[in-house]
Amino acid sequence: MGAESKNNMDSYKSALSMVVLQFLLAGHTLLGRAAILRGMSPRVYVVYRQTVATILIAPVVCFSRWKNPNKTSLGLKGFCLIFLNSLIGITANHNAFIQGLKLSSSSIATAMTNLMPAITFVMACLVGFEKVNVQSLKGIAKIMGTVICVGGAIVMALVKGPTLLNSQSLLSKSTMGGGSPENLQLGCLFLFVGCGCWSFWTIMQVPVSATCPDHLYSILWMCFLSMVQSAIFTWSMEHNLEAWALNSALEIGSCLYALDRCFRCDYWFVRGAMG
Repeated sequence: MGAESKNNMDSYKSALSMVVLQFLLAGHTLLGRAAILRGMSPRVYVVYRQTVATILIAPVVCFSRWKNPNKTSLGLKGFCLIFLNSLIGITANHNAFIQGLKLSSSSIATAMTNLMPAITFVMACLVGFEKVNVQSLKGIAKIMGTVICVGGAIVMALVKGPTLLNSQSLLSKSTMGGGSPENLQLGCLFLFVGCGCWSFWTIMQVPVSATCPDHLYSILWMCFLSMVQSAIFTWSMEHNLEAWALNSALEIGSCLYALDRCFRCDYWFVRGAMG
């Protein structure tokens, strides 16, 4: 009886992990936008997040490989895949998403992430990872789910109704509400690009895991490479050293919270869901 209960719990781990991830994502968008509206550069925000992630995960990986020195090393093919995955799936993804978060709102940014299943599904079909039988109930459900995801994101991007609750509160003004219609549409475009890059990262876990089965090692390389890529991109855009300063506990806390969501949760939850 105990073994059966354990097997049942194991079967729900992936779904429960993704539910927890959505709660963490909601907190990240609220804190992240609040820090950015206080004056923090979105690009600097990404660099610090990647830097702290690399610093914290490096000792864990070193200890893991010290205990098991015979683990698979990273070859040239694996390095190229991880570099590409870091560039598109992390650096471009985070910069686009944070910029879209700044121009739109926390609620819209969270709602736009519903595009991820649809984009991932389309990408998986294009590369042959997913098969669709339009004559089966399962295939029809996949197509309908994709249409609903895209339709909901379009409605969130184009339709702006009145504020229902706390219309005069500081939270609504600083973290929930958007700006002008032009900024809102541009923000939704950035969010769409970010979702596409995030879907690319998810799809790429299949070849990356095949070339580098050591997940900790590949994650360290992703963190490090994305840190370097983000720093180069940010330095080319932010020449003012004052933009790199962390001026409040909110900015520091948002970076640390984003670290918890993106590096200690996203990677493990997504890879756990993929088996």
